[in-house]
Amino acid sequence: MWLITNLNAMVILIQFVIYGLVLLAVIIGCVLCYIQEKKDFNNGICPRCGKPLVHFDDDSQGGQGWFTILSLL
Repeated sequence: MWLITNLNAMVILIQFVIYGLVLLAVIIGCVLCYIQEKKDFNNGICPRCGKPLVHFDDDSQGGQGWFTILSLL
């Protein structure tokens, strides 16, 4: 009986460890994606010309349209 109780406790412990690792991986992935998005957006400055980006449209799926004043010329 003692062995069965110990095995049940081990199984529960292993489940908590696996669920914890999965949750940690999701959180780290979200943080890394957030950092990459901020890096790609470059704080709203065009990497080619250095002018600020202007938001002009959102599509139905959440995509955003950006342009610089220079691109209108």
